[in-house]
Amino acid sequence: MLVRRRLLERLRARWYAPVTVVSAPAGYGKTTLLSQAIATNAMAPLGVDCWLACEPDDATASSLGEGLAHAVGAAPSTPASAGAGPGAESIAGLAGAVGEAMWRRSPQQVSLIVDDVHEIPSGSEAAPLLASIADALPANGHIVQAAR
Repeated sequence: MLVRRRLLERLRARWYAPVTVVSAPAGYGKTTLLSQAIATNAMAPLGVDCWLACEPDDATASSLGEGLAHAVGAAPSTPASAGAGPGAESIAGLAGAVGEAMWRRSPQQVSLIVDDVHEIPSGSEAAPLLASIADALPANGHIVQAAR
C-alpha cells in the first residue's frame, strides 16, 4: 500500500482547522488516504476521528442526519414529517445534535470525516444540513469532507 506522507501530514492539520477538504478524481485513493490518517492518529492521538461514508440515499436530510448523528454518537433529533421536505427547524435540530455530541467530548478534539460528499448534490435537501454542521462546529469540532 502506498503511504503518502506529505498528504498524511496535511491531513494531520485537520486538528487545527475547522474544515478540511480532500478533492481528487475517482480512483485516486481519497478513502485510502483518510483511512491511513485515522490509523496514524490512532498511534499518536490528537483527538477522536468519527467516520461517515456517504451513499446516494444520503441526499435526503433525514438519512444524512441519521448517519452523521450515528458517526458522532448523537441521538438524532425528530425527523421532518413523512413526505414533507426538511424545514429549517429540522436541519437546525440535526446540526445541533451533531454539534452537541462533539461538544460533549470537550476538551478532546473531534474530527468528523465525511467521505464521498459528492453523493450529496448541491441542490439536494441534505446540502444545507452539511453546511449547517460546518457553520455550527463547536470549538473542539472539525470536519473533513472528501469528494470527487
